[in-house]
Amino acid sequence: MFSKLRLVKLCLLLALMTLLAAGSHPTAFAAGSTTAIFDNTNLSVWAYGQNWADWPAPGAILNSNHLTQTTGAEAQATCGAGIDDFGVGYFKFYHSKAYNRGIAKVWVTEVGSTTPLDGYTYVDMYGEGVTRQQAASFTKQVGGSYRNLVLHVQATGTKTTESSGYFVDVDAIECYV
Repeated sequence: MFSKLRLVKLCLLLALMTLLAAGSHPTAFAAGSTTAIFDNTNLSVWAYGQNWADWPAPGAILNSNHLTQTTGAEAQATCGAGIDDFGVGYFKFYHSKAYNRGIAKVWVTEVGSTTPLDGYTYVDMYGEGVTRQQAASFTKQVGGSYRNLVLHVQATGTKTTESSGYFVDVDAIECYV
């Protein structure tokens, strides 16, 4: 049914998923494993389309975030992804959860490409009250070695029924440097 090689690959993938769920990552990166967090106000990393506002956000990284409620509005962060020995890239995207948050469409591309590496992920930013510095960890099968990738965050104009609004925000991104 399964070849031994396929079974070994499946076991390795499950072990990797377990490590990621625990907030850890393998240490065997092609280009070091030092990370840096880049706040949403760092315009050498972040770029914003129309209708994003820089907003004070006590409790967020550097006490600010960028937010929008305009459907289709997009923010992008370009930074290094640590690529492990299995060709998987890792980084974290920080945002808020709040009573007036909607759902963001998030995807990753290589620099200069518009094609998502692994499809789209939808991040529901709704939460009771306001909770800052929520991390969404991304692992993408990219192959090769360390390189810059682009994280795209787009407002979908959708929300859960409990939410009172459609806002999505970006706080920071944690990249491998």
